[in-house]
Amino acid sequence: MFGIKLNPRNDVFFSILEQAAAQTVEAARLLCDLVNDFTDVEVKLQRLVDAEKKADTINHQMVQQLSKTFITPIDREDLHTLAFAIDDIVDNIEAAGTTMVLCKVKHTTPYAIKMANVVLDAAAKLNTLVPNLRTMRDVRQQYIAIHDLENQGDALWQQAFASLFEDGSNPLEVIKWKEIYEMMEESIDSIERVAEIIEEVIQKNG
Repeated sequence: MFGIKLNPRNDVFFSILEQAAAQTVEAARLLCDLVNDFTDVEVKLQRLVDAEKKADTINHQMVQQLSKTFITPIDREDLHTLAFAIDDIVDNIEAAGTTMVLCKVKHTTPYAIKMANVVLDAAAKLNTLVPNLRTMRDVRQQYIAIHDLENQGDALWQQAFASLFEDGSNPLEVIKWKEIYEMMEESIDSIERVAEIIEEVIQKNG
């Protein structure tokens, strides 16, 4: 009568989260494309921006679905938190690529390439973790794998940051790359945050 769904087994929410997780992989892949071959950067950046817009659309679907569903398969607040946390991943990845292009860096660095690859690896692992919400299967091992990648990202960031202050470093380049490296590290950190939320949700509902 009012268009409100009462079926607690409605799994459309899990489908939306899985779509969102897949979009983090796509964004990470596009960032790798950019840093591994720093040519046609405007075209590659536009693809990344488009991926971020698609992630926003997926997130909006979650908001709409929550507004018209009375009983959800897991807590409404958890679904909302997860959707926005996953969207943050793509936002951070897109911000790293955008800053790289807007700052007009002439080339990428070995550290940028390594960090982008860690982002992609972590996003891929998250993509395999999210479907466990349907069954509330234990994700501890998957979480540990993502945590290990986050540690790798931290180590790379420290190395990259230290490299900026080597003798002869251009102060302007230091400012540019410090910002880029921090955004790439935040991309990895945001993936771990989602994994932590999923682990907590499964522990609560399992």
